[in-house]
Amino acid sequence: MLWPKRNVLQTNRLFLRYLFSYMLVLIIPLAIITMLVYNYFFQLLKEEVIKNNVNILQHVVTTVDTNITGMNTVAYQIYSNPDLTTQQIGDDPYHTSRGIDQLKSYISGSNFVGDVVVYYNQLNRFVSSTRTYTMKEFLKTFYNGAISEEQFQTATRNTKGNAVWVPESDAGGGELGRVVSYLVPNSSNYDKRMVLFVIKERAFQQIMSSDKGNIMAINPDHKTVAAYKEVTRPDELELMAIIQPDQLKHSTVKKVGSSSNFVSYIQSAETGWSYLMVMPVGEAMSQVFAAKNAFQWTLFLIMLAVGLLILFNMRVNYRPIRQLRLFAESETGSIAETGNEFEAVRMTINRINHTNKLLNDQVKSNHSAVKDFLLNNLIRGSFPHVDTFNDRGRDIGISFSNPDFRVVIFSTGFSDRQQKQSAALLPELVELLERVLPGEIEGYGRMNIDNHLIFILSDGQESDRQAMHNTLTQMQQIMMSRLRVNVAVGVGNGCTEAGQIGKSCIEAYTALDYRLIKGTDQIIYFEEIQNSTKAEFPYPVEELRTLELSIIEGNTEQISLTVTELVDKITRCDMPLFEARCLCFDIINTVLKTMQMINKKFVWLDKGYIDVISLAQFETVKELGRSINEVCQTICKYIKDNREKHDQELLQQLIAYIEKNYHDTNFTVQNMADHFNMSLSNLSYYFKKYFGQNISDYMNYLRIEKAKQLLSSTEKPLIEIISEIGYCDVSSFVRKFKKEVGTTPGVFRKLMYKSI
Repeated sequence: MLWPKRNVLQTNRLFLRYLFSYMLVLIIPLAIITMLVYNYFFQLLKEEVIKNNVNILQHVVTTVDTNITGMNTVAYQIYSNPDLTTQQIGDDPYHTSRGIDQLKSYISGSNFVGDVVVYYNQLNRFVSSTRTYTMKEFLKTFYNGAISEEQFQTATRNTKGNAVWVPESDAGGGELGRVVSYLVPNSSNYDKRMVLFVIKERAFQQIMSSDKGNIMAINPDHKTVAAYKEVTRPDELELMAIIQPDQLKHSTVKKVGSSSNFVSYIQSAETGWSYLMVMPVGEAMSQVFAAKNAFQWTLFLIMLAVGLLILFNMRVNYRPIRQLRLFAESETGSIAETGNEFEAVRMTINRINHTNKLLNDQVKSNHSAVKDFLLNNLIRGSFPHVDTFNDRGRDIGISFSNPDFRVVIFSTGFSDRQQKQSAALLPELVELLERVLPGEIEGYGRMNIDNHLIFILSDGQESDRQAMHNTLTQMQQIMMSRLRVNVAVGVGNGCTEAGQIGKSCIEAYTALDYRLIKGTDQIIYFEEIQNSTKAEFPYPVEELRTLELSIIEGNTEQISLTVTELVDKITRCDMPLFEARCLCFDIINTVLKTMQMINKKFVWLDKGYIDVISLAQFETVKELGRSINEVCQTICKYIKDNREKHDQELLQQLIAYIEKNYHDTNFTVQNMADHFNMSLSNLSYYFKKYFGQNISDYMNYLRIEKAKQLLSSTEKPLIEIISEIGYCDVSSFVRKFKKEVGTTPGVFRKLMYKSI
């Protein structure tokens, strides 16, 4: 097809339009960013500074309140201590010394309190944790004489409750430096005392230390208790004016002195103190100012570089657009007369939209696949909020409006072959179960790859545990009636967030695993197995040993009794699932080990005669018990049919082994038992039963007979003969020989020579 020639001006006009648009796209956002970014970051950092100040102040408030509460407790203990009453302290020096020791014990672990002092009004004496003071000595020691006795008396008289006494700022410090006194008066009119906690100003400053800014503590009388840094009186008054009695917290930017500052304060609900933090704006915003300059230079360089890049790449970028127009015109078979390349593209996009609509209709027709996909992603945690899931699922009719979720898994007792046959029934069963849910419970299910049915249920505030249990029971009964098999139900814990549904699914699978113990027709809640599992379980060693011996002896009645006892122990004791599985496989191992022993030493047991693989194919402990009983019954029947023949063969092997090895000095019955893969007790019992003589007696008989032969037919020394027949001790052999033959080996040899 031949297209008409296009006007060059039109082409250049579109090119210039693109160029102008790109420049606007670059310049306008950068201009907006230039105007707003500094203000935005300033406001952001301001909020961050205020937030950080409030956090620091909250920590200071908590620490000081905790220490004040501790001092109140100590004061109460002091007033309750009989050794610190006015009568006791005034009696004699011994009681005074004892009182000092008591006071020292009260503040021994405190880094906040410098000293604790009790002022006895009637004695006009002070007792601290180190010594006693007169009024003058006390004021000299702690306030360097800057406080008169009259000022102190006035302060104590005016104190109606627990209060902080802060001397004037020009008052000097004593031995502890500048101090703050916390006064706790006694309410008793009989025993006039007052407890004073002497707090170093350095202790307050340590608590209020900060890398930037200054922190102040102000009591309800608007007097500065302590400050991390010195504050001039005019600035102090300006800061106190910020405190509002009706506001526990407040933050603002205020000009204090000659500079603007971030000012935050918190008022303690316990003490009524106010804590202020002052930070110069210039100090807090230094990083913003540096960032502003860097940003301006960066912005200029970016605009220059991008402008050049746009200009350089316009022709390269425009060429694909022209090719796109040619492609669109070839697809639509028409030319846009206006010379606008996007008209042809728009027509192509319309065609694509039409195709997408057809595809969407096909997706909706595959409702089940989309539903399974969404539910699977919900379980995997792809939807942290249920609203996101509802937006996706509402188009296909699935959404949740209730706030609580839990995962429920239904498992059938099908064999592999039955699972394949029933796979076609499960999707219909899912729809049926969704329809039977009551109005207050929402739920949607899907069939998992392992043919388990996974349901996500959501119940409202008014739904209770019993209602949920009744619903699950109804769903279980429907499945069992339709599938004609037992159905186990695993129920995970509830959760209030969609992102935790995956955890509930894991819990449901864990609960479902407990069908090994609970049975395949039970509803198993994860919270129940979590709370009921015992920490210890006595391992049934004797029962396993009894089972082994019963199989060897062919005692079918004892086998059935022992297996029943083992199954009851597992199902009735709330043991952990891991231990239950281990015990089940130990039972199987006991049977297999006993079969191996029987195969080698008792009867030749055909491997194909017993279906050993069926032992490991069990859903519950009771199924395992039935399989164990069946296998053991088969083993016992086979043993009974073949025991007599094998007993004779085994006996001959035992006799041959003894006759071959009796002359070995290292021969033991235990080595013989190991050789025949038998226990020592079983070997001894078996030999005695079928030979009529124990192994040791028969071995001694062989040795004596061999010795008699060598004594009568050779001239070997006695010690050599003893070595050949397996004895090590000559005297022991002589005693044994004399006991069996009636005479000593030497006399026996002489008698044999004379007879010759």
